[in-house]
Amino acid sequence: MPAAPISLQPRTRSSSAAAVTTSGLSSGQAARSSLSPPFITAVPKYVATSTPLEREWANSRVIDGGLVDFVRHLKGRPGGDIGVHGSISVARTLLAADVVDELRLVIAPTIVGSGQRLFDGLPTIRLEKIRSTASPSGHLLVDYRVVR
Repeated sequence: MPAAPISLQPRTRSSSAAAVTTSGLSSGQAARSSLSPPFITAVPKYVATSTPLEREWANSRVIDGGLVDFVRHLKGRPGGDIGVHGSISVARTLLAADVVDELRLVIAPTIVGSGQRLFDGLPTIRLEKIRSTASPSGHLLVDYRVVR
């Protein structure tokens, strides 16, 4: 079976693993969230966090050791897609380490003007558009493949 590709957004179909963070979303919130796709409860979840988990979350464990090394190891194992969500710092770290295969962006029809920017401090990364669509509310959903 081929190595698992990694995407910076969870897939809407079944996955074999999800690498997530608790930044801005506690494990209890994620487990109860109606925003989580149903498959997220069943798949293994690896949580990058600097604080202990407050609650039990089905099939989850905290990543022990370095995030990039862990993700490289996980990608080398057979299985389905790996989804990553929940943290700009995790996304930046994985993009900078060149372990991301796809980037899924949701672009809101709002200009905030301040706050963290996803791509700040990253090297140049070439992307190839896989697909794009607009939601009825005006959000753009764009999937890119990282060109190596």
